[in-house]
Amino acid sequence: MTAGKRAAGVGTQCARAALHAPIRGEPTAPPIPQATAWAFRNVEDADAAFNASGDSELYARLGTPLHGAVERTLAGLEGVEAACLFSTGMAAITAAIDALCPPGALLLASPDLYGTTDTYLNGMFRERGGRVARVDMADLGAVERALADRPAAVLLEVLTNPSLKVLELDRVAALAHAAGALVLVDATFTPPTLLRVAALGADVVHHSASKFLAGHGDVSAGVVAGPRAVVDRVRTRRSVLGAHLGALEAWLLARGLRTLHLRTAAACDNALFLAHRFEHRRAAGRLPALRRVVHPALPGHAAAGWLGRAAGGRFGMMLCIELKDADAAALFVRHLEDIRLVPSLGDVATSVTIPARSSHRGVPPAERLARGITDGLVRISVGVEDPLDVAEDMERALAACPAA
Repeated sequence: MTAGKRAAGVGTQCARAALHAPIRGEPTAPPIPQATAWAFRNVEDADAAFNASGDSELYARLGTPLHGAVERTLAGLEGVEAACLFSTGMAAITAAIDALCPPGALLLASPDLYGTTDTYLNGMFRERGGRVARVDMADLGAVERALADRPAAVLLEVLTNPSLKVLELDRVAALAHAAGALVLVDATFTPPTLLRVAALGADVVHHSASKFLAGHGDVSAGVVAGPRAVVDRVRTRRSVLGAHLGALEAWLLARGLRTLHLRTAAACDNALFLAHRFEHRRAAGRLPALRRVVHPALPGHAAAGWLGRAAGGRFGMMLCIELKDADAAALFVRHLEDIRLVPSLGDVATSVTIPARSSHRGVPPAERLARGITDGLVRISVGVEDPLDVAEDMERALAACPAA
């Protein structure tokens, strides 16, 4: 207290509690900036904060130093200029699509996309004047023909959800760029520790950061990364619509990123182990409930060699098995002892979901079947456990299911 200054009243002391807590040294984890706004000593400092892009001490909806640090980490991992955090993956991808495709613009989209992305494209995007054309991105001839309509952007997943089809991004991107289109990749299934999609031709990268990037099932977040000019447009949409990421969520995402490389390697290796084990036992007649096993490393999977080369010999953290029908899939889930049914993915613990009844339940049944999403398809998000424990739990559950 300044000499001669009277002691503050009780109400004043309460209102200003801990506002000037001293910070000495550097903490081993970043502080959580649990403040909605920052105060300034003069208008010049305030003006400088307003003119900064995204990570100044100003107003939480516009970003904080913690958010800026996480965004720079993500941009570095993807090998691009900038990144922008969102409250959810859907907030991120819809903002990216809107930034790339103004009203009246054409978006060329893969038919194999996350179900809620489909819902947005078929509904709100069209309502605001956007046009969508679907093309099988594995058919490069069809892609080239569709690009003759001069779309503003192309949208795809390199490893599709949930059918795990592999799309050769570099070849699709080359065709798109020759036609003047930007390439937006939903890389949720392919984090940058597995595949750096920007190096393969993606202009803009999207992640549902709730999944592998955060990796512990305790964060809802999204990110868009790419050229600074594009990300700045995306950031404006985030700020105006209020789809910003909370401070605690940004901190949890930063924590998750510190082990992303370790989790990616372990989960990829576990998924490969499970895929080979299940396929070997299915072919030998030891798992009669299995109609098929879906994993890019298994024989006959189109473009698997390309993915293996691009991702340094790994094939992702996801796996699918197909059972006889919806009843068999439900019976399988019911008999799992430790593995849980979770309508998400990317956690450190293995989980399963039935896409026809979760992520893609809003997709018309005929369209689901055309994409290989049967009622008996079970998507497995492989974690970092001892893979033998995962295998034995699933095999016990499969033994209770009817033959495919």
